[in-house]
This record gives sequence, structure tokens and C-alpha cells, in this order.
Amino acid sequence: VIDLGADGAPFLASLQSFASKFVNPQVRRLRLNAFSSASDLPLTCQRLKIAVLKWAYSQEARFGFCPVPDCGKINQIPSSSVEKAESVLHAAHVGMASLIGELQNEYQKAQWLGHFDAKVASAVLEAKQGATNASLSRAIGVHVTAMCVKLAKLLGEAKGGTEKVQA
Repeated sequence: VIDLGADGAPFLASLQSFASKFVNPQVRRLRLNAFSSASDLPLTCQRLKIAVLKWAYSQEARFGFCPVPDCGKINQIPSSSVEKAESVLHAAHVGMASLIGELQNEYQKAQWLGHFDAKVASAVLEAKQGATNASLSRAIGVHVTAMCVKLAKLLGEAKGGTEKVQA
């Protein structure tokens, strides 16, 4: 939490918004080592840390706990690939903020961003040892494209048709 900027960090607000709307703490919780595993990611990858936690929350819970993400595998991926994943997350949260802001309500915003983050995190977490920049970029690209199509569909529903959504 301190690494993320403590109370005033936008990263934590994103996690809190996601968890408050989509996580029933009596059915799914994260163990403390999930947070320590995410903290092992590079200090410059704050959004990826939060995305990994959202990914963990979106997994099937066993005995009331969600699985602990294996962030140790991420350290075996080229650092430039991890930085690219961070920049994709930044582009969605900051660069697409005005588009996401056009969604109908806070629930939809938190849901779309939560799914986006979890999908990018899954591509990074599921990368094989020795994965290349190209293979990881392709995996992330597939998820990003699908989520952008979903965003266009949601915006089209809000505006009365996808032809009214800017490219």
C-alpha cells in the first residue's frame, strides 16, 4: 500500500471501486500473501500490481479464498514486456478516461476497467517462461481488442447505436 502511494493513490481507488462492487468478502477474499506476491512486481508497475489483484479476485474461490497470483513468474519475462503491459493499463485508465466516463454508471465503469485489468494481468501471468515481447504483445492485444469492442458496444447501447461511437 505504501509503494502505491498510500491513501491518495488512484491505483487504490480503482481496486476499492472494483472490490466494493464485485467482491463479496464473505465468499471471496485474498490471502495476505497475494498482496505480498503483487508487491514483488517492479515498483514502476503500479497499475499492473492492482490488475494482478483484480485478476485474483476474479478467479474461482476455494474455501472462501481466491488463489494467490504467482508473480514470481513475471520476473522471468523480459522487463520491457512487463513495462509494455503497464503502459497498456495506463493508456486505458488515463488515455481512455473520457470514453469510459461516457458509460451509463459507476457500476459499468468499474466493471469494464476491472475486466480490462484482469485480462491484461492474465496475459502476463500466463506467459510461458522465455516468452518474447512479440508473443506477450500478441496475447495482450487479443484481450485489449476484445475489451475495446465491448466498450464500443456498451457506449453504443448508451448512445442509441454503435454508429454514434467515435472510433
